[in-house]
Amino acid sequence: MKKIAAYLTILWAVIILAGCSAVKKSTGKTGSGSDMMLVSELAAEPSVSELTAGVRYEASGRTFTGQLRMRRGRCIQLSAGLLGIEAFRVELFPDHVMIMDRTSRRYVECHYADLPHRNTLALDYSMIEAIFWNRVFSPECDTPDKVVSALRPGRRNSDGSVEISDIEWGHMFRADAAGYLVSFAKSGTGWRFWVEYGKFSEVSDGYDFPMQMDFGLTMSGGPASGMNVKISLSDVSAGHGSWKDETRPTARMKPAGIDDIIELLEEIGL
Repeated sequence: MKKIAAYLTILWAVIILAGCSAVKKSTGKTGSGSDMMLVSELAAEPSVSELTAGVRYEASGRTFTGQLRMRRGRCIQLSAGLLGIEAFRVELFPDHVMIMDRTSRRYVECHYADLPHRNTLALDYSMIEAIFWNRVFSPECDTPDKVVSALRPGRRNSDGSVEISDIEWGHMFRADAAGYLVSFAKSGTGWRFWVEYGKFSEVSDGYDFPMQMDFGLTMSGGPASGMNVKISLSDVSAGHGSWKDETRPTARMKPAGIDDIIELLEEIGL
C-alpha cells in the first residue's frame, strides 16, 4: 500500500515541478487572429464549476482506482486505493496542501511556501488547477485575459495542430485541429515534464473534457530515469455534489512533516 502513496505523491510532485521558472525572454506576440481566438478559448473559464469522476491509475505496470473531485477556485481532491478501500489522498487548496496516508495513519498539512525548493519554483494553485481542468495557463496570471497576453501561438502544423508557447516561462502547449488542448510540456536542466490529454467526451451541454490524462517525467542521471502515470476517468459528472471541500484527518492519524513526503519519493528512487 505504501507504493500507492508513492505513486500519487509523485504525481502531485511533478505537477509542482512543472512550475520551475525559466529565464525571462522579451518577445513580441505573433499568430493569426483565429489562433489568438483559440488561445482565448483555451484560457477561458470552463462552463462548469464542479467535476467528479472515478479514476483508474496505471503506473509501473500496476493499477489502482480512486476518485477525482474538483471545484473551480476551491479545491482538487485525488484519492487512490485497492478493492474499493481508500489508502491515500491528496487535497490541494489555494492556500495549503493536505496529504493523507491512511495505511500508516499519518498526514501532512502544509502551505506551498513550506514545500522543498519553494524559492526556485513558480508554484501556483491556479497553475495546478489549470492542468487538471485542461486549460492553458501562465504563472502569476490570475485572469484569462492576463493568460492570453502571456501566450504566443506559433505556426500551424501539417496536421492542423498549433503550438502555443509561454513568452516568459518557457511552457509549451499544443492544441489539435479540433481546438482541443492535447498537451503541455516543460523542460529544465536534466528533466522534462509533460501532460497529454485524450479521448475527449461531452460531460455537460457544450462542454467536453478529456477522459485520459497522461503525466510523465524524464530525468537524466540518478537511479531512476523518470516515471509515467496514466489517469483514465469514468462516470464523469459536472453536477453539484454534497461532498466537502476538505477532508480532515481522523483522530487516529498522526501529523507528519515534509521529510515524510521526500521519504516516499526516495522509496521508489526518484
